[in-house]
Amino acid sequence: MRHRAVAALTSAIVLFAPFHEGGRDPIGLLVLHTLAILWVLCVCATGAPPPPRQRAPGGDPVRRFVLLCGAALLAVCASCLRAAYPLAAGLGAWDIVVPCALFVAAVRRPGNDDDLIRLRLVVVASTSAQAVLALYRYAVGGAAAAGF
Repeated sequence: MRHRAVAALTSAIVLFAPFHEGGRDPIGLLVLHTLAILWVLCVCATGAPPPPRQRAPGGDPVRRFVLLCGAALLAVCASCLRAAYPLAAGLGAWDIVVPCALFVAAVRRPGNDDDLIRLRLVVVASTSAQAVLALYRYAVGGAAAAGF
């Protein structure tokens, strides 16, 4: 059941991402961030352990990378508190935190070939819908309207 929820949220993110100016519109950004947070929560709720990795002789380079990224995210969030406009700085930090959380959750979640096939089909559907929308806007409002 959780696997289906993760697949449905993945499809929703890919299908919705090109619309509402790709997340520049406040409503579009809210929807994308909400879907992303739900996706991360679903992946964490599955309880699937991270895939086993071979230890490098000098240590685990992925762990160092994750710790470095975590420290950078903490620095970004801490710097928001000292900004002249903390809300805008916090929103900018949130735009960094959400993709990082998606990346970490995606690394944690083991996938299979069916997921990649489904994702490929969803990406084709999303780009096709975006192209049809651009053609429609071009027919109605010209070249300037097609770009939105």
